Amino acid sequence: MFTDFYNKFYLTLLTICSSLQVQAETRFELDEIIVSGNYQNQTVEQLPKSIAVITAADIEQAPSNNLIELLAREANVNFNSFTATDKFAGIDIRGMGEVSHSNVVIMLDGVRLNAADLSGADLSSIPLSQIKRIEIIRGASAVRYGGGAVGGVINIITDPQSDQNRSNIYMSGGSFNTFDTRASTEQAFDNFSLNANIAYYDTDGYRDNGQLEKQDAKLTARFYASDHITFKTSIKAHYDEYGLPGPVNKTLFEGSNEDRKSTNSASDGGTTDDIFYNISAEIDLVNAGFLQINLSHRQRENPFLIGLDPGLTYQQQQQKLWKTNEDATNIDIFHEFNMGSTKLAYGLNHYKADFNQQKNGTTLLDQSKKRNGDVSSSSLFFTTNTPLSEKLNISTGYRKNHFKTSSTDMQLVETCETVLVDTQIEISPGIFVPAQVPIQTNCNDAFQTESSENSKWTNSAIELGVLFKINSSHSTYFNLSKSYRNPNTDELVLSDDNLKPQTGLHFDTGLRSQISDNIESSVNLFMMQIKDEIRYGVNTETSLSENHNATEKTIRKGVETDFKYYPVKSVYLWTSLAYTKSEFKESKNTIPLVPQTTLSLGLEWTPVSTFTFSLSGSYIDEQLDGLGNQYTLLNAYQVYNSKFIYRFKNINLFAGINNISNEVYSTIAFAEYYYPMPERNYYAGLSISF
Repeated sequence: MFTDFYNKFYLTLLTICSSLQVQAETRFELDEIIVSGNYQNQTVEQLPKSIAVITAADIEQAPSNNLIELLAREANVNFNSFTATDKFAGIDIRGMGEVSHSNVVIMLDGVRLNAADLSGADLSSIPLSQIKRIEIIRGASAVRYGGGAVGGVINIITDPQSDQNRSNIYMSGGSFNTFDTRASTEQAFDNFSLNANIAYYDTDGYRDNGQLEKQDAKLTARFYASDHITFKTSIKAHYDEYGLPGPVNKTLFEGSNEDRKSTNSASDGGTTDDIFYNISAEIDLVNAGFLQINLSHRQRENPFLIGLDPGLTYQQQQQKLWKTNEDATNIDIFHEFNMGSTKLAYGLNHYKADFNQQKNGTTLLDQSKKRNGDVSSSSLFFTTNTPLSEKLNISTGYRKNHFKTSSTDMQLVETCETVLVDTQIEISPGIFVPAQVPIQTNCNDAFQTESSENSKWTNSAIELGVLFKINSSHSTYFNLSKSYRNPNTDELVLSDDNLKPQTGLHFDTGLRSQISDNIESSVNLFMMQIKDEIRYGVNTETSLSENHNATEKTIRKGVETDFKYYPVKSVYLWTSLAYTKSEFKESKNTIPLVPQTTLSLGLEWTPVSTFTFSLSGSYIDEQLDGLGNQYTLLNAYQVYNSKFIYRFKNINLFAGINNISNEVYSTIAFAEYYYPMPERNYYAGLSISF
């Protein structure tokens, strides 16, 4: 199947490219300047990491309609979806599998997007029109980004990269009654700039009860107080309403298209209300370096209904309501300066989140439950970057983290006051004696504490990197890192008594080459060994299904390759190939939901400056069911997408086809229950810039 995929794709390329014309600007990755983290103002080629950069031009040309599809084009970056949309979709880097949501960190303009619970980062809250750039760091980056930066880090940048006056309107429509509209403007003044962005998206979805409607808005203002001081403030709001179609069994999945669209949870769904506030200062200290201070606050509310009987009244539905609320504040201080030829940096980070969760409404005796709690994490880190010669560079880093969390679980019960009432008790016929009898009075329904949890841990992360420039065209690197991940709030609730943080050792090495003016390539080898990996399943020590630390170490190792080629200036070809072997160290059992081989291929053809045709394809190898090898393997699949762009003055007209071959596939499965992805679908629209 892998060979068939490769041959089909390149047969298409050869057919399309048989007549070639001119001009496309090269977009090589190694020369890209990193703008986030402690790697600012360094090129990809100068860093001892496996890094991918997605530029604004990449986003415009790509057939991808949402963020998860765009990210999954990169080597060893995969996605899984429960809803056939980007809602509740997860991103996996380097084979983390079902625990990827807690082992991949998503950053949005320098602020961590991952929630304190198991929900991970909500990537549906970021319209593509807001994104100016994405930087993907594969492998451990816990020194700079803290706990959970195990498989990798994704930095999403929506802030304008230059002060220009420009505006854009985007409108598209497509299959499943999908409508997508976006508008943005960037305005620069003498010492002030403003960026505003709004978006509205609505679709019925591929699945029954797979609908998704979302609204987004972001406003960013920059004030240039002087040549050395810049202040920035922003507010980002997201609201959505979604359905939860749930899985289908194997018979339905292998049946007709209507079978795959069907749902057994026609009334399940929920809403998300998410708002970010951010204020920061960037100070050029001249000879004393660069100082950045960032303060952010997030409020998130997510009520939802699952297992709902559609015959219930509204009041009865509210009794089944589940709800998650999070109120989080993050403070970051980062200072970078030079000491001789060495670049030094240190930073402070403090994160505080209050959360509460509600199950089964608030009125059902002995069924309604609440959980209130908080999470606090404080860290100090430093990094160094020292050129030992023109060809050799050494980088080091260390982070110390103090983490604590507390939670209280409550259940709605009936509480009464007990009073003693004087009465007479007949002890024999006609003989009474005085007595006091307890009677319950003033009965009320109230939430009563069932249990409380308090946990506290201290963690550390270490990093050592070596970069060697072989010549002007080739460089190699080595990186040794230690990572950690603390249990999140959901894991602590349903866990054994000894649940603790996991730690990991990581080794990376790679070779990067710009072979000529029109060819660029990179090869990366990696190995990670995680001790006490936090997983959900049957605990062999307690025989209970719960979150626990794996008794065996887990091993993930493999290779990633990227290749970019301009056979002529009008044609851009790229490919990303990854092989990952993931297993438990002693038993050699395979880790679920990790494909061994993944391949992405792409073509962009610009025969004239007014026209671009893009074609991309992805092959994902078979993988173990989420509940283990007693179930059928999740089948391998291949998906092709295409996009046409026609440019006329300041107007871009575009149209595309997704899943051209109408592949039947699911990105995830548990106990042979599948979450079908969309059939062949179409879209078209226009973008106007002024």
